[in-house]
Amino acid sequence: DKRHSFVRITEDEKEVKETFHDSEPTMPLLQATVTSVVDGDTIKVNINGTSETIRIIGVDTPETVHPSKPVEPFGPEASTFAKNHLENKQVWLELDVNERCRFGRLLAYVWIYKPVSDTEAEVQNKMFNALILLEGLAQVSTFPPNVKYVDMFTDFQHEARERKMGLWGAYTGECGGAIEKTQRVNINTASAKELEQIAHIGAARAAEIIRLRPFISLDDLERVSGIGPARVAGIKAEGIAYAE
Repeated sequence: DKRHSFVRITEDEKEVKETFHDSEPTMPLLQATVTSVVDGDTIKVNINGTSETIRIIGVDTPETVHPSKPVEPFGPEASTFAKNHLENKQVWLELDVNERCRFGRLLAYVWIYKPVSDTEAEVQNKMFNALILLEGLAQVSTFPPNVKYVDMFTDFQHEARERKMGLWGAYTGECGGAIEKTQRVNINTASAKELEQIAHIGAARAAEIIRLRPFISLDDLERVSGIGPARVAGIKAEGIAYAE
């Protein structure tokens, strides 16, 4: 039954999982290409020629395509965020205890960069589920028994609430904002307070940026603790920060 044994009976995917498991000390993953984004928490992918609908687990984004519900606030922003980070890109899918929901969708954590472990640092910098929570464009939603990362996700949501991101009152991500952010920030000259206006930059990271300056480019921000390629991509997409 495909709905309950996708990974176990598909030989190509079994080989991918076993090869990855043997070569790296981490969780098994399924490599896929995102063919389209349905909304902020649902995507369609291709896995070795097989089309699958993925429900991104652990998060819930506002509705945009529900047949009986209106478009909800921040739903379009969540969808745009997902399209910018996932559409037509290669991803790595991590499954949990239950592989599928009652609608037959594959349940997965979506890594946009191949992880080397499942530590918090890897999750917050490389997993889409974490990024959309940190952006304030999703809320934690548990899918028992698929709760491997629920504690981390709860912490990320708390961080977004503290910073009043998206749903929590201030920043709407890549589609505008509930507060005006018209002044661009030069990371090489900005004050700590100015740096904190940049996505993913709190007081601690602002202080570290000041200590590590100068930066050649925004990509150079990966020298800052807790900032990886995914967060740099988010900072670039926001369009506020620059290096000069």
